Amino acid sequence: MRKLFRLLAVLVCCSIWQATAAELGPTFEGLDGKQHPLSRYLGQSKWTIVGIWAPRCRYCHQEMPERERLHRSRSADINVIGIAVDFPTMGYAKPDEVRAFVRRHRLSYPILLADGGVAAMLGGGELIGTPTTLLFNPRGELVARQPGRVSNKVIEDYIAKSSADTAGRLHESK
Repeated sequence: MRKLFRLLAVLVCCSIWQATAAELGPTFEGLDGKQHPLSRYLGQSKWTIVGIWAPRCRYCHQEMPERERLHRSRSADINVIGIAVDFPTMGYAKPDEVRAFVRRHRLSYPILLADGGVAAMLGGGELIGTPTTLLFNPRGELVARQPGRVSNKVIEDYIAKSSADTAGRLHESK
């Protein structure tokens, strides 16, 4: 009887752990060395921009300061998250390079570390280059993906027009 009770207790503990892990979804290491569940940012009644970037990507050096301005001006209704990968290998980001980039550009939004599999993990398909922008609606659903540089204006226009079309790609306006 004791063995049955222990087995039942272990099964209950395992199922609770699995449910908790599933609720958290993917977690990423932050520059603070701690694990950050993406659920902390997604589905919190805010739009969430996930920018996948690399410290040695020249287009990322152009896009990230602009994204910082969006973070500072719209943090009440938009979350901005950066996920760094290594370029050109698309391997796991090198924390020292990422820290230097963050200091240089004075980024204040959350920066997480990953490898090139991050886009697929988040439902955005294969990562073909950096930067890549993933846009999640306030319910935490991926509604747009765009490789290449994307301006804040395009993102803000897309969010404003989201009731008309939430399944498209982000396009620069002419």
